[in-house]
Amino acid sequence: YHAATQYYGTATNQGYAWSSAGLVRSSDQGIAWTNRQQIISSSDQKPDASPTTPGIYGIVEPGAIIASNYIYAYYAFFPTNTADVPTLQVARSAVTNDGATGTWFKYYTNVFDSPGLLGQGSQVVPTVCGCTRPAQPWPVFSTYLNAYVLVFVADEGWFFSTSTNLVSWSSPVQFFTAPNVEFTPGLPVDENVILVTPGNSVQVIGQTGIVLYAHSPNWKGVSHELWSRPFNFQKNP
Repeated sequence: YHAATQYYGTATNQGYAWSSAGLVRSSDQGIAWTNRQQIISSSDQKPDASPTTPGIYGIVEPGAIIASNYIYAYYAFFPTNTADVPTLQVARSAVTNDGATGTWFKYYTNVFDSPGLLGQGSQVVPTVCGCTRPAQPWPVFSTYLNAYVLVFVADEGWFFSTSTNLVSWSSPVQFFTAPNVEFTPGLPVDENVILVTPGNSVQVIGQTGIVLYAHSPNWKGVSHELWSRPFNFQKNP
């Protein structure tokens, strides 16, 4: 899950969120949750004083999938240095580790050997023109494409990328154009996008299905609603 704090040193600064990924377990079908742990953090140390520019920093809003006996967690890395652009990265832990802290390793320089906590990570989704500030990645497997699909939100709208090995991803393709720059206070926002094919196993989609997402007509001003629309993949000849 996405965890955040606005506490720096001896003060709380609203609008300056320091984020990381956490994990918690339930053994009674979700009634009680225990053993809360931080599993993935930014390679930047959390500063003692809040950053000078309002925004979100660290490891932001992960999405995970189980494949080949590993849990793969994708996330957006928002560096403390605002001159550096956010990137999508990935960490993984063997299923036998049950997601415990200390067992996660980030993909860095072509191998999964960088510690999930404070370790460096490599960008896994290429940067393309017209796709800025990628965030909120969500992985699924497509039986129609015979590939993994990673959907995410950028300033310009919704994008997806495909992969057969979960680390080498294709150039992003836009499939929804936002009416305005996403995450602009007072303007509409459409975020937290996931793809679902009703009747399929969890995180397995076919050629068609439903896009579920959170919509607000006034970001930061009005609460979100759960909206949906159809999707239909078409392979190139």
